[in-house]
Amino acid sequence: MLQHDTATPRPYTRLNTVVGTNGSFAGFPNRIALERFEGKTLMHKNGKTEAFHEWDTQMEPWQKRYDHPLWTRLEAEAQRNGGHGGMDYVMLWRLVWCLREGLALDQDVYDAAAWSVVFPLSCDSVAQRGNAQTFPDFTRGLWQSTPPLPIVT
Repeated sequence: MLQHDTATPRPYTRLNTVVGTNGSFAGFPNRIALERFEGKTLMHKNGKTEAFHEWDTQMEPWQKRYDHPLWTRLEAEAQRNGGHGGMDYVMLWRLVWCLREGLALDQDVYDAAAWSVVFPLSCDSVAQRGNAQTFPDFTRGLWQSTPPLPIVT
């Protein structure tokens, strides 16, 4: 779902949500709801219902286990110097680091094209009474064989 709404009253949200077959994660504020984890059905703290019926907002255990190494390395500095909880700082730090090291950037021209086409496709969809639009593959299929970016530590 793509939504841009700056007029209606509501709590702050960026609508960051990832949903999979065993649970959901939503950001700002961060919360998680899992049905299964590591092969086990998770139960709510009441012991009677499955855990995915309510959001778990205790993120510290998840963050300790799964935070990205770059975030772990830069977190304190990012929170002190950057906006949006530090994410702006990390993104700029990574850009400058790649440029200084002569590495390819995390985003390429294909990413830029994909990000830029969302608005005109949305306009076309609205003009066609909500009809789905075909999202162009600017890579002509090469995305399937592009090697993953190395994890920065």
